Amino acid sequence: MKLLTSLLILIQFTIYSQSLTIEGIVVDEFDMPLSGTNIYSVEENYGTITNKKGMFKIIVKNDKSIFKVSYLGYKEEIMDFKKLKKNNVKIVLKTFENTLEDVVISSIPIPDLLKNIVKESKKRIKKSVILTTYNREILKTDSAYSYFADGISIYNLKGNRKKIKAKLYHKESRLIKGNESTDYYKLMKSNPFGYNIKKEVKKAFKNNMLLKSIYKYSEDYDFTLKTKIYNDSLTLNTVEFTPLNKKGFTFKGYVTYDTKTNLILEYYIKKASNKIEDNTGIESKLLTFNIYDIEQKVSFRIEKGNYILVYKKDYQNVYIGNILGKKFNTKYSFYSDLFVLKYEEKEFNIKNQENFKYENLLSYGNDYKDAFWNNNSIVKSEEEQKFINSIKN
Repeated sequence: MKLLTSLLILIQFTIYSQSLTIEGIVVDEFDMPLSGTNIYSVEENYGTITNKKGMFKIIVKNDKSIFKVSYLGYKEEIMDFKKLKKNNVKIVLKTFENTLEDVVISSIPIPDLLKNIVKESKKRIKKSVILTTYNREILKTDSAYSYFADGISIYNLKGNRKKIKAKLYHKESRLIKGNESTDYYKLMKSNPFGYNIKKEVKKAFKNNMLLKSIYKYSEDYDFTLKTKIYNDSLTLNTVEFTPLNKKGFTFKGYVTYDTKTNLILEYYIKKASNKIEDNTGIESKLLTFNIYDIEQKVSFRIEKGNYILVYKKDYQNVYIGNILGKKFNTKYSFYSDLFVLKYEEKEFNIKNQENFKYENLLSYGNDYKDAFWNNNSIVKSEEEQKFINSIKN
């Protein structure tokens, strides 16, 4: 019995000792934080990203892990655990020494070029791909926190030249409620501003309606195509777009893609004007709403020939007056983040898809076994952490 007890203690100690935490910040050569930097273990194919202040936290199983730290346009750093094991480690990413940048005159119209790279990126999903993701939703009502929800979801993607299919298995979730209104929660649970957790990964690869609207309504935009050559080893092109008319509901942003593969590596879209007269919406007896702002950022990486989603961020700021005569008269700010913890090419073994029941994490509530948010999640801002600490679950 003593031998068995000793063995169990040894096993528990071994498991505990192999859960190793690394915390730190990623900055550039000017000590500016790099938000959205990808940090992942090569052996475990498991990773995280930095928050707005460049901060990160990653937990791995053993001290043999080799890490890649990458940010678009900077030299990739490869580091072992020994270099990262210090508390509050600072990782400095450097720019390439011989970078050439130039404006390019495209042989085909830039809107057609955009359309082509969107199609090419979509076609890369052919095998069965499993993505373990960390998702979160944050909603503010009139600038006050209404809820903070996060969770672990597993996606299975399969694609062909015409269509991408996505299945989702909801694993764990956490919900922290702030100010609560029965009518408001009914509205949010039904569908917060078109957000659907099942469709978010698929929309990233299909490059949803915001990006498509840029080349679809190309007559409204001015396009610039720039190329960057990094040490003669990597060439990236960036399409920048701004509205021709400074008035109206239009967007600004960019799309960066790899010239060898024509695969999108990052795109960013934001409402071009913050003037009230440039908002859009509907005003009637049955429905009144106004869109103040929209922002979206999606990034990918190419690893060993695989096209991997890294991060997807969405932000919407809207005013809802009434829905079917029900008065709200409230300004809502909705944030969502999704990043890929782990990428695998294999078949999805989970037969029962009943764990996907709802369109958002709010509806799942608190449904977890482990404190998953202490592992490889996005490091929370001071404001977010303050709100979480103020609520007793």
